Amino acid sequence: MIVHQFPPLYNKNSKVLILGSFPSVKSREQQFYYGHPKNRFWPLIAKICGEPVPETIEEKRALVFQYGIAVWDVIERCDITGSADSSIRNVKVNDLGRILNSCAIQQIFVNGGTAYRLFEKYQKPQIGRNAIKLPSTSPANAAWSFEKLYEEWKAVGEYLFGKTKGPLDRITFEAVYEVVRKIPRGKVASYGQIAAMLGNIRWARVVGYALHDNPDGDYTPCYRVVNKEGRVSDAFIFGGKNRQIELLRNDGIEVSDDGYVNMERFCWNGE
Repeated sequence: MIVHQFPPLYNKNSKVLILGSFPSVKSREQQFYYGHPKNRFWPLIAKICGEPVPETIEEKRALVFQYGIAVWDVIERCDITGSADSSIRNVKVNDLGRILNSCAIQQIFVNGGTAYRLFEKYQKPQIGRNAIKLPSTSPANAAWSFEKLYEEWKAVGEYLFGKTKGPLDRITFEAVYEVVRKIPRGKVASYGQIAAMLGNIRWARVVGYALHDNPDGDYTPCYRVVNKEGRVSDAFIFGGKNRQIELLRNDGIEVSDDGYVNMERFCWNGE
């Protein structure tokens, strides 16, 4: 039997409650929510709130407190193998009254099918409230791209900001693609440079997520985007790091053997 060992995130200003199932192995190691580096939870919350993706636990805690988001899990303790929701047995659930009696939660959201099923079975009868099921942000839910997840998860923002205002959609993936298509042959741009052109320098990471989700590498030349030091990506989506180097060299751009472009010489001026 494994016990949930870290407290929920909430304060008196919390408006929405987001429930996961049970902490993953990485989260249990970090003693904090959504600790796996490939889980999309924190990038999604950052995009919904119009903020940079938080890196540290302190930044993550500050982000949800600032925007009125409470975070907890359905399960207090259970038997589980690794991080697999499918292996969960012998469940005891958390008492959501701890949060619901302390702040005015407008809506409960549930992250993924297992959490939703357990919420419906154990907690809904106790609290008499409905929850909105959202697709899982887990890396195991590989069928859902970041952009596809965002289309569902931005419902959270509607409760935080309303449907017609707030930080939602400050930078869309298609806007990123439109800028990248303008980078001429023989030039590169940085993630931060593209974000700045779209009005928010802090969204360099969102540019990265957009390019990783690029549906058409031939039409949108994401290989012409490098980091601010000119380094190519180690995880270039269309064939890996060496493929990006090959494509850049085919454009007439010199790339060092360790994967760097001379930004003073090859950086696009934005015209």
